[in-house]
Amino acid sequence: MDNGIIRAACSYARRNPVRLHMPGHKGRKALPESTVITSGASHDGRIPHTLVPGSLEWAEALFDEVRALDLTEAPGMDNLHYPTGCIREAERRAEALFGSERSHFLVNGATSGIQAALLAVRMTLGEGTVLLPRNVHKSLVSAMVFSGLEPVFAWPEYSPQFNDYMPLDWPCLEAALDEIEMRGEPLPKAVFLISPTYSGFARDISRVAREVHARGMTLVVDEAHGPHFAIGRGLPRPALRQGADLVIHGLHKTTIAYTQTAMLHLGTGANSRFPGLPEAVEEALRAVQTTSPSYILMASIEQAVAVLNKDGGR
Repeated sequence: MDNGIIRAACSYARRNPVRLHMPGHKGRKALPESTVITSGASHDGRIPHTLVPGSLEWAEALFDEVRALDLTEAPGMDNLHYPTGCIREAERRAEALFGSERSHFLVNGATSGIQAALLAVRMTLGEGTVLLPRNVHKSLVSAMVFSGLEPVFAWPEYSPQFNDYMPLDWPCLEAALDEIEMRGEPLPKAVFLISPTYSGFARDISRVAREVHARGMTLVVDEAHGPHFAIGRGLPRPALRQGADLVIHGLHKTTIAYTQTAMLHLGTGANSRFPGLPEAVEEALRAVQTTSPSYILMASIEQAVAVLNKDGGR
């Protein structure tokens, strides 16, 4: 059933229990009950406390209404870190949409997904290096620090036409791997790609996936700006459908999900290639995500998945 998280939150709010739990506002309103949120353009003098959209008073009332749905791991609300109910059901719908073996909701942004991915690689394959483009996001730098993995940089192709760098392709990666082997160093534990880039450039990575896996390395893809690729319609092929092992999506970047929402996906076949990786991902996420996840943010992820599923996201 779609919207299971928000349905559970509404059900809890309707019961109006005594909230002997966090958050401290207890779901109570701070403004007068007569305050009305309306689409009216102005106060006509007949409706008390009518609020004009875009006004400060309107925003305050909107926040007031949402408090009833701002919950914690209360009975019936499931648990993001050990999901078995409405959250897990919502994640399964995401798995069907994106074609993943396992999809995890994130409320600490794509940053937490990148950090968890590298931590999971380290936990599964041990210490070593990661081959990555030189123009990575700072979240990957923190992920390297947290995981203890060492970076080996590859320079992406520069396009004079677009005055920008392209995603790494196989020739760039092959040259970097040849240099590593010539130095007598072990191959990296993972190859990290950014596709699409922050400017929207994407590559077909199917060959990269084949070559990387043939050498026993994991393929991690920062697809933060490409969750909408899943609906097709002439868009680039999603990394999950090209053999990536771990893929990070920033849901708020190109879908209706709220700011700070993201997903971390485990690719099909990743568990057979790297036994223990799914469990390592779950453990890593418990380490980097908040222990007080917002159900409002999780509900917005669920809604974004539903919209993408409906009519191809139109």
